[in-house]
Amino acid sequence: MQASETSNIDLARALLSAVVQPNKQSITYRAALYLRLSRDDNNSNSESMSIQSQKDMLTAYANEHGYEIAGVYSDDGWTGTTYNRPEFMRMIEDIKRGRINMVLTKDLSRLGRNYVMNGHYRDYFFPDNNVRYIAINDNYDGIAEDNDIAPFKDILNEMYAKDISKKIRSSRKVAATQGKFMGSIPPFGYVRSAENKHKLFIDEHAGKIVKMIFSQYKNHESARSIADMLNRDNVPTPQNYYYQCMGQENPYKNNSKTWCSGTVISILKNEVYVGRMVQSKRAVKSFKTKKVEDLPPEMWVVVENTHEPLVDESDFNAVQVLFKTSKHSKPKRLPGAEVSLFANIVRCMDCGSKLTFSSMPRKTFIDYYYRCSRNLQHGKETCSSHRITLDTLSAVVLEDIKNNARLARDDEDEFIRKLHKINMKEKLAEFERQKKRERVIINRLSEIDTLIQKCFEKNINGILPDNMLKNLLEGYDAEKTNLEKELSGLQVEIANNESQTTDISREIENLKQYAEITKLDRGIVINLIQSIHVSEPKKMDGKKVFDIEIRYKFQNPFIKVIEAKKEDTSSLNELSSKSCMLSANGKLELTATNY
Repeated sequence: MQASETSNIDLARALLSAVVQPNKQSITYRAALYLRLSRDDNNSNSESMSIQSQKDMLTAYANEHGYEIAGVYSDDGWTGTTYNRPEFMRMIEDIKRGRINMVLTKDLSRLGRNYVMNGHYRDYFFPDNNVRYIAINDNYDGIAEDNDIAPFKDILNEMYAKDISKKIRSSRKVAATQGKFMGSIPPFGYVRSAENKHKLFIDEHAGKIVKMIFSQYKNHESARSIADMLNRDNVPTPQNYYYQCMGQENPYKNNSKTWCSGTVISILKNEVYVGRMVQSKRAVKSFKTKKVEDLPPEMWVVVENTHEPLVDESDFNAVQVLFKTSKHSKPKRLPGAEVSLFANIVRCMDCGSKLTFSSMPRKTFIDYYYRCSRNLQHGKETCSSHRITLDTLSAVVLEDIKNNARLARDDEDEFIRKLHKINMKEKLAEFERQKKRERVIINRLSEIDTLIQKCFEKNINGILPDNMLKNLLEGYDAEKTNLEKELSGLQVEIANNESQTTDISREIENLKQYAEITKLDRGIVINLIQSIHVSEPKKMDGKKVFDIEIRYKFQNPFIKVIEAKKEDTSSLNELSSKSCMLSANGKLELTATNY
């Protein structure tokens, strides 16, 4: 008998045996080996808890039972109280894509230490996605019927995490009361002792800068001017200086590399520079969450004479007095108001930063105004001031709201028709582009799924080697992930555009009630306006000219030009403005209005 015939007979016998006596493991399991180790778990220095030992155990278990290892997911240094771990989330995504139908962990606590979330994944998510979960040391198998003890073990695991968290907080509190520095980065001007990381010593180079900052401010230099001087001298910011001393690249690359007034003020207010350690100002709300809340001053831990001071107590106190008396120390809010009228709504037209509400005492009145926060913090090198008075901005916004509300009230149908015409003319092209891109992405995702299926078929038939299969799948996976992310955002934008068009009548009905208002309040502004952008004023014929863009919640921006006299007084009678209205042809038309 030839060899080929023997192979065919053996194959036939194997198939017949599988039909008559089916294999107990008829499912091909593609197992994910999930490994997790937090710093707290490692405190015992137990070799059996290490990532490598977990991997060895799970690998041996999978091989012994004939499970295919589809991937290894390792979260080293991550607490079990959170489930936003990078490798855990990657494993969940692979489960959703159907690449994994089994999860192996050393025990239930490796999955996590929150009994509610563990129960969610173990009892709902895994079964819903046809995933078999096995925790080896806890003898837990998702397809077994004797798993009643698992919830109790989850509770014990959470209690362990709670106890560890309590002990850590308690030990940190005790260390703080002993005057030990418990921060991760020493304050600018100090370094940790090489022998004792909880002890601070003066950094001679940075310490001179700190002394200079206090000296300059005591001599009535503003925080802004001090920051400008430091930037001119190319002095590295505290954060950049720390990483330079460590010989590392600053990982927070997006943070500003320039000094700002806020950084200067934080140094001037820090009691560490008089040799006083003030700690425990903040605390996490719960061991289950990373959210931090500020604690009241009476709960702070204050210890005197913990290290050598950089500033005399008398100089420090003099600086604090200057803060209280300086008119530039902090913006003042309107009397009786929690926030200013346009807080978090008015922005700089050039850099997009918020305009900060401030005040300046004059001889006969208090001048309230808005100013670009980027300019305020980082100086004129980054952006100009964009300074505009509250009265000027309020007058323009009030008149524009009234004009549009009256138009909507007098002829609602015509107003809606023209509004749709203006909005849709600009949005239609974008909407069509979005829909076209949506179709392209959906078609490509379908193509990728087909290509992946064909790759698996070619691999099974021996046409495509394993290494080529792996490379192709990685490429398709990366492309699919990016496309799915883009599609999700695109569909949200499309839905928002459609809902805005649908709800326009309701928004217009809301607008009509403001046709005869005589004064703005915070509620009106929030109800109607999405954002206001203000340009840097230009000088034209002895006047200040602003470009102001008001973006309502029901329409595209309306552009208008406001002119104020050179002295920019708060008197509305000296203001002349132009407010846009809807013209008959549906375009924006500027019509003069005097206040």
